[in-house]
Amino acid sequence: MFAGVSFYWAAGGMAGVHTLGGPIEKMATARDATFVTILWAMAIGKVAGGVLAMALIRRWVRRIPGRWLLRAAWGAAAPLALYGGLQTASVALVRFDIITPDEPVASSVLWWRLLLWEPWFLLWGVLLGLAARNAGRRWDLR
Repeated sequence: MFAGVSFYWAAGGMAGVHTLGGPIEKMATARDATFVTILWAMAIGKVAGGVLAMALIRRWVRRIPGRWLLRAAWGAAAPLALYGGLQTASVALVRFDIITPDEPVASSVLWWRLLLWEPWFLLWGVLLGLAARNAGRRWDLR
């Protein structure tokens, strides 16, 4: 579902774009070519991340060595959790008037980003890390 939103926006859908706010919303509504390319890349990356997570839970991709799957999972889990955590914290700091951004941001946008968009990355990173940890314990990689 997370990838579906990126595919939808990359293909030209506009529903929900207002929840992004700021320069991101402007690039989305203007159909900025660089932004659209980033959306396609993010959508594909999100699908790849989902496939990686499934491969950790059920090792149906036997041709890929387990060590590689675990390295890929940890290599994705750490930055996702870090990004999501930092973004969620920074949006919270703005939302609760602890820091002031250079440009004003609508309260509704801050709530969308605080309660939906940013925590998804944090949750994805944490869950991918847990899946990697559990897979590493289950698999005999000697």
